[in-house]
Amino acid sequence: MKKLDIIFIDGVDTSADANSYLTYLFPIAAMLEQNNYSFGILNIQTIKDFSLEKIILELKRYECNIVGMTTTADNIYNVSLISQRIAQEDNYKIILGGVQATFDDIKTIISTNCDVIIRGEGDYTIIKLLNHFIKGIGFLSHIDGITYKDKTEIKRNVNLKLFDPNELPIPQYKIASDSKYWLFPQDFTEKESKDFFKAEQISNKYFISSRGCPYSCIFCVEGNHSSGLREKKPERVL
Repeated sequence: MKKLDIIFIDGVDTSADANSYLTYLFPIAAMLEQNNYSFGILNIQTIKDFSLEKIILELKRYECNIVGMTTTADNIYNVSLISQRIAQEDNYKIILGGVQATFDDIKTIISTNCDVIIRGEGDYTIIKLLNHFIKGIGFLSHIDGITYKDKTEIKRNVNLKLFDPNELPIPQYKIASDSKYWLFPQDFTEKESKDFFKAEQISNKYFISSRGCPYSCIFCVEGNHSSGLREKKPERVL
């Protein structure tokens, strides 16, 4: 049984044109690798005769007790269903991030029954959470930028301070093309794998050149959080 530190569930927004949304994972993957944490990505659209129970069966094929998902306004309903089902298994910790969870963290942690929400950027926060859950280092109460359950209470720590994105390792864009990062079902064929990665590379042709936004559009989560534009140096993007 393959051992992993965290499994990311992907392909949750079944209404999207793309099979996956990997932009948030490119920098997270690089941070995990820099800190010697292993991870795998389970795309639920690769599960034939899909059901919530089959997600659980796929998760149980691996020795891993931490599950992560990103949230958007489009996928939050499906994330809630999946998270609620995983939460019925006693041995999993569920970490959610993304714009929807950031914008409405209290409602999201209640509706999804997850354990922790990372508000805003999760590059450093995910490492601190894995240090806590896996190595027993530190306390959740000392990790900025998270909302979490403490027995019967929901607690909300102070926001994470903005950081210079140039400090981060180069994003791991390779996850869009390398099978070693992916957890495919046993009945997933070689042809299906090739087609999958062809689609991944077409739909994830992104390079991250900045964080935040210079605008304050009233209809936009990014604008309302005023995270501020922080540009990466051209040589870092290159």
